[in-house]
Amino acid sequence: MPKEEQLSDYINELTLYYGARSERQYKGTSKALSLLLWWLVAFPALLTVTAIYSFILFIFPRKVDKHAKCETKICVARTFATSNKLHFLTKEAVTFFSERPFSKVEQNNIYNLPFKHRLIAFLRSFSIFFMDFPKLSSEASNYLPLRAAFSAIKLYTLRFAHKVNFTSYFSELLNLYNPSVVVTGNKEDRFALSEQTICKEKGIKLVCYPHGLEYAIQLPRGVVGDTFYCYSQATKKYYEDIYKNFDQTFIYSPEIVQKLLGRQVEKENVERRIVFFPESRGKDINLMILSLLLENGIDVYLKLHPLDSKDDYIELGLPPENIIDDFSQAISGNVILARKSTVLLEALYSGSLSCALLFDSDDSKSFHEQFPSLWDDRIKQVTDVDELIQWLSSKVA
Repeated sequence: MPKEEQLSDYINELTLYYGARSERQYKGTSKALSLLLWWLVAFPALLTVTAIYSFILFIFPRKVDKHAKCETKICVARTFATSNKLHFLTKEAVTFFSERPFSKVEQNNIYNLPFKHRLIAFLRSFSIFFMDFPKLSSEASNYLPLRAAFSAIKLYTLRFAHKVNFTSYFSELLNLYNPSVVVTGNKEDRFALSEQTICKEKGIKLVCYPHGLEYAIQLPRGVVGDTFYCYSQATKKYYEDIYKNFDQTFIYSPEIVQKLLGRQVEKENVERRIVFFPESRGKDINLMILSLLLENGIDVYLKLHPLDSKDDYIELGLPPENIIDDFSQAISGNVILARKSTVLLEALYSGSLSCALLFDSDDSKSFHEQFPSLWDDRIKQVTDVDELIQWLSSKVA
């Protein structure tokens, strides 16, 4: 692949979602048809969507924030989960901004800029479009088969416009505040790489406290940040090896990980509960696991993923009162069961026991090959319900 600075902000996602690899390039008819598809079909579609989205974003009525220039540290927390995880940084004078494209009243919103800056961001969005699209179309045609390239067009039809405008408004936010440090929870996706591109252009230090598990995959543009805080010593060593040619510092600090992942709350229950955290993907696997737990008489509680629905689990026989709504209550001081999730680490730093349910072969492969932070001896691994029952009998009275 070309050098890092020549790659698009989408290349890591093409690698993660579609398996793009530098050693596997497509040429001839496949590449020609893909390029035609991108320029004849995707180009007008994405340009139209981006133009409409950019214009609506520009004219949308807003309550403009009062801006104090020269904030030393800022962070754009795109999700509530990221904001919550990085909240401890408010004590270090980090000013937080949300990313809500169509919120009228939310304070410290990246899009609530003064009119002049919104106008500049609106006009710049077209410049960014014409920089981003040729790179994305070229990379998709070079490194993806025709079917995957078509799938990528569908994926980015709306996402492309969002990213283009995020980049434009983020750049204008930095012009307005002139910070010395930008903090991010995005680690490798298009938004993360957008932040890295802009920060490098402006000579601003970027520090990453990752939201979500780090991947044991060497990505074309790596993970972002002049400084990157790892969830484990294993990740630190792994990243120092595969990204040794990147100008980055990788740090593992148990104290920082405790602040990122730990929850200290006053428990409603004294005894340890067995709490299963389903994942957002592989719903059939979630249901299979819960069914096995219930069939074997395990008194299990459930903390649902925000994208999940409780109805399917109740239909299996789970008592409605065994669904825990509060994350902190669920993760703290209990026995945590999950497949391959950050909650397995969060449990360790919140006074809980942690057990990975590797009943599914794909889950087991992902656990052992993709997520170095889960390679922790404190996380128990079981491959069937009998092994789980044996382990629970020694841990739960």
